[in-house]
Amino acid sequence: MSVPQRGNHLRNDLFDRARQVSVLDVDGVGGLRRSGAGRMTGPCPLCGGSARSGRFSVHLARNVWACFACPPPPGKRAAGGGPVDLEMALRGDPRETPRNDWSGMRWGR
Repeated sequence: MSVPQRGNHLRNDLFDRARQVSVLDVDGVGGLRRSGAGRMTGPCPLCGGSARSGRFSVHLARNVWACFACPPPPGKRAAGGGPVDLEMALRGDPRETPRNDWSGMRWGR
């Protein structure tokens, strides 16, 4: 039996805690209204749209989002995911940011 590396354990723990944040708490998400049981819809923080637009949908119980107007990633029908996916779509993937150019990244609140 192999022992997990400490760095991987800490990274996985960080992502597990980040996934517990509600999609509704991600900066940029706003103007949503109830749309049936357990769902909210409204303008997409990525591509925009009007307040009456139903293109951006949040499933509250599953804590996932989907936008039916944003270009989907390969192999998917719509753009979407959890809170970490939305934050990365809005702010960029920190793994793709050069180490000496983290000025645009926001850490913490």
